[in-house]
Amino acid sequence: MPALGRRRRKDPAPSLWRYRLERLFMRRWVRFGLRIVVPAALCLGLLASLAADPAVRAKLAETIQATRDAVVTRPELQITRIEISGLQELPEALVREVVPLHLPAPALTLDLDRLRHRLEGLDAVVSATVRAEADGTLSIAIVERMPVAIWRHAGRLTLIDRDGIGVAKLASRRDRPDLPLLVGEGAGDAVPEAARILAATGPLTPRVRGLVRLGARRWDLVLDRGQRILLPEEAPVAALRHVIALHHAEEILDRDILHVDMRMPATPVLRLSDHARRELLRIRRQDVAGQET
Repeated sequence: MPALGRRRRKDPAPSLWRYRLERLFMRRWVRFGLRIVVPAALCLGLLASLAADPAVRAKLAETIQATRDAVVTRPELQITRIEISGLQELPEALVREVVPLHLPAPALTLDLDRLRHRLEGLDAVVSATVRAEADGTLSIAIVERMPVAIWRHAGRLTLIDRDGIGVAKLASRRDRPDLPLLVGEGAGDAVPEAARILAATGPLTPRVRGLVRLGARRWDLVLDRGQRILLPEEAPVAALRHVIALHHAEEILDRDILHVDMRMPATPVLRLSDHARRELLRIRRQDVAGQET
């Protein structure tokens, strides 16, 4: 028997329930749940209860809007001027009309892609670049379609580029006397070829008045003084260069000639004016009379 008055020694072994709890907490998914899932669920529950209160929602929205306005309206984040570059034919007023900004305008709220698409929607614009600069400048760089001719069709005049794309409407031929006129059946479908012909006119460029499409097959190059160069259906640029070489050697286009027919490039045909033909006949008669005497 144990001695009276002696304390019993405490058993160091854990109880059954404590042992089971300790083993349970050693599982990874339990620790994850207690450290992450439970706190997150409590936070979400708290937020859900707050969001259910209309007053809390209104206050939160008001705070967010006030913070946003405070950032957006900062002076260093304002667009204060618009700078446009690359304009040659397009009026600057039209570009500013397409980009209707009331300055100063918040840079953070600008939809630059939308502005770019609006600019590229203009017929005269190939591409546009829109950037908000750090100094408060909205920089717009325009690449224009450059008109190479005036196309007359169905009683209307249209400025067109070298690909045949319309650049702008034209009220009168007198508004652009520097550009040649394209007329005739199928002229609008053969603008790239017409552009190559016009680019090859070289020294004749100041005298070019236009191109006439005939039978939707070939071109006549019209010069001043009523002169025409009848180009072939095939290789018109090479035929035109042949005429330019003849003119350089013989100055044929400075003479009283109406047409230079290059429809058969190997055998160019010159058509004289009525006055030149009469003079040529008179000279020949004089030569014949002189030989007879």
